[in-house]
Amino acid sequence: MWTERDVAYRKAHHSWRLHLIENLLPQTSRHRTTHLPGLADRYLTPDEMWHDPASAAASLPMLEEQLATLQRELGPNHQNTLATQVTIVMVRFSAGGDAHTAIAELRLLIADMTRALGPSDPSTFAARHNLAQVRRKSGDGAGATTAFDTLLLEELRVLGPDHPEVLDTRYELAHLQGEQGDATGAVAAFTSLLADQERLLGHDHVLTELTRRSLAQWRRETANPPQEAMAVPGGPLIAHAPVLSPDHTDTLPAYEARLAYLERSLGHGHPDTLTTRWFLATLRAKAGDASGTAAAYAGLLKHDLHATGFNDTDIGVLRDNLEYWRSLEPR
Repeated sequence: MWTERDVAYRKAHHSWRLHLIENLLPQTSRHRTTHLPGLADRYLTPDEMWHDPASAAASLPMLEEQLATLQRELGPNHQNTLATQVTIVMVRFSAGGDAHTAIAELRLLIADMTRALGPSDPSTFAARHNLAQVRRKSGDGAGATTAFDTLLLEELRVLGPDHPEVLDTRYELAHLQGEQGDATGAVAAFTSLLADQERLLGHDHVLTELTRRSLAQWRRETANPPQEAMAVPGGPLIAHAPVLSPDHTDTLPAYEARLAYLERSLGHGHPDTLTTRWFLATLRAKAGDASGTAAAYAGLLKHDLHATGFNDTDIGVLRDNLEYWRSLEPR
């Protein structure tokens, strides 16, 4: 009914998955030239890390090293330090960790965040959201509902009813309502949420589309689902990064579509656009597309990449990659 892939799509904009997409995953690949054997095969997507305990466990040493650096350079109470600690708890939980341990650790971190950053800081809200998710995954639907209900009230007070975080929390509560046996209530909640998302985010936004699909799914659980609920629309989800394995046949076209969307909506030099173009170069290299790979690297190097987190070493690797793939282009 409600897949972890849905969670990855919805949470990509503010949870620990954002760290995986924007920081951890690029660090696993961008220092390696793309013509090295097996590079793209070793590139892990957030969905793979969420589903594969071994992959999540393999990321922990890098996260722990990053945490040590943050603690040393920024201190234990800095927002980045605390947010990274939350990330580590969630990744450990994904790696097969005990839910009770994760809940206890998140409670302590939330207390630290509340003291150091304030109860209304976005990082504090995100950590509370993750705590509610762990409760849900552990089978504590009632506890998850209570946690999300309390969070929603505070987000409404601080952020207002139209904030994306508020919409996201409403999504979680609608699903929990259905999971606890109230399919009719879930349909009503998703119908209201869909109307607000279409107004605020647009008809084709990825979160709007996910709500539309979830509404159709829960309508099937009611006694007399309308005919239009029997088919779930299947358009491309491009407003956020596609969460697919690099080997999936739909991954390359999904990222091609995402790049076009970001260039149109954000511009060619936006960090999200550049990050997408970088990963697209990896995917094109995996597919053996020398011209396409070279074009992706050339497009990257037209912009200032330091704002995206690339340093001079990274940029040197990009130039080497461009030269290599250009040498393979058909003459």
